[in-house]
Amino acid sequence: MPILCIQATRGTVPGECPMDKLVKNICLCFSPDTTDPQGAQQMHEEQHDAHPCGTTMGQTDAVFSDNGDGAGASPQVLKKKRPTLHGKRRNPTPRAREPQPLSLAPEDLEFAHLKLPENTLRVLREARRPSTRKCYGEKWKRFTQWCCKKPLQRRLTKESTVLRYLTHLIKAKLSSSSLRVHLAAIVAYTRGETGRSFFTSQVVKRFLEGAKRIAPPKRMPPPAWNLVLTELMKAPFEPIHKASLQMLTMKTAFLVAITSLRRVSELQALTLQEPYIQIHSDRVVMRTDPHFMPKVVSRFHMNQSIQIPSFFQNPTTSAERSLHTLDARRAVLHYIERTKDHRKTKQFFVSFTNRYMGKPVTKNTIARWIAQTIQFCHKQAGQELTGGARAHSTRKKGATIAFLANTPIQDICLAATWASVHTFTKHYCVDVQMNKEAQVGQKVLQHIFSNQRSSSTQPPQK
Repeated sequence: MPILCIQATRGTVPGECPMDKLVKNICLCFSPDTTDPQGAQQMHEEQHDAHPCGTTMGQTDAVFSDNGDGAGASPQVLKKKRPTLHGKRRNPTPRAREPQPLSLAPEDLEFAHLKLPENTLRVLREARRPSTRKCYGEKWKRFTQWCCKKPLQRRLTKESTVLRYLTHLIKAKLSSSSLRVHLAAIVAYTRGETGRSFFTSQVVKRFLEGAKRIAPPKRMPPPAWNLVLTELMKAPFEPIHKASLQMLTMKTAFLVAITSLRRVSELQALTLQEPYIQIHSDRVVMRTDPHFMPKVVSRFHMNQSIQIPSFFQNPTTSAERSLHTLDARRAVLHYIERTKDHRKTKQFFVSFTNRYMGKPVTKNTIARWIAQTIQFCHKQAGQELTGGARAHSTRKKGATIAFLANTPIQDICLAATWASVHTFTKHYCVDVQMNKEAQVGQKVLQHIFSNQRSSSTQPPQK
């Protein structure tokens, strides 16, 4: 049976029901014959795609329209077919908006009450490194988004709000050191109700201590460097003129890192521009790009030279020739020669991939090369890497080995750009503490053994 459908040609709002049903121009549309199975199926599909009001339109129908002149209805044939809608119609009902972070500029929050001009704020922002600003900005954004999902938008300075957020981070399996970074970001942009830092609160201190006990930090043993150095003396790293560019790059990055004791950011800033590189018979002296900003900006840390030493430069025996393969100066010179044809920058380390051949690389790429070298050497030796591979471990292990080899600690701090000896003894001198603990055990055993010998040699008392 045909279905009579009424459609208003004007007075409607898209996505809503007709606002005025008593309009002059009304079209009466007859749907296709529903006795046809295909027509019935088509009607069923069109009802799902219909307007929210529930009206449907046929495709080719006879239409009786009232022209408004009282002459009655006259039949007309619609020549233009209405296109069939495919798929489901979008729901016009507006969706609930996702909670947005607070419209606050993190860089300017701590100086907002001073009402400073933009050029002054730009200078204040530069007090922190770009990486620190980026890290703090991401942590602050995460904190404000968490507050938006809860009725805490006006309570950012509440100590209870910060503690609840830190508890949320503990549930997300973040370590205690990560909690301190998040708290430092919050402190950088806001203060407590008393105007003091949250780090000075006794409750916050107790909370951080409890978080450390819940998830204590893990200290993994460093990799065995003798194994890595032994593998660097073999194929596929040697002979060096036959090694692939990838193997040569990995070996050079590792040897430069472990002999210079520098951060990866400084290795990435090494340049081949004159006069920032000097090649001597026993060493290569390199400097960073003059525009490079080190981690600590001071006269002591700015533009210091990096010494790349030679190792058994004139070998005479087979053992010396084998050890000469670990010569960092030799690796640097071969690397410069192999990369000069496709080099597109004066930066020392460049990419070896086909897509970015000869282009400068980031510090993360250099760190990945060093870690991959450690992993590859352990795999070549058939040993499992238990402590993990990190590029920064070369700085720690290299300084410790130099100290155990009776190198003056002042020379170690100068090479690693440490202004204070305490930085090395507190954070980097790892094996020295282990040796001291072993010496304590040896003293205990020696004392017990000496007492036993003295008591056995004494004559028995009458």
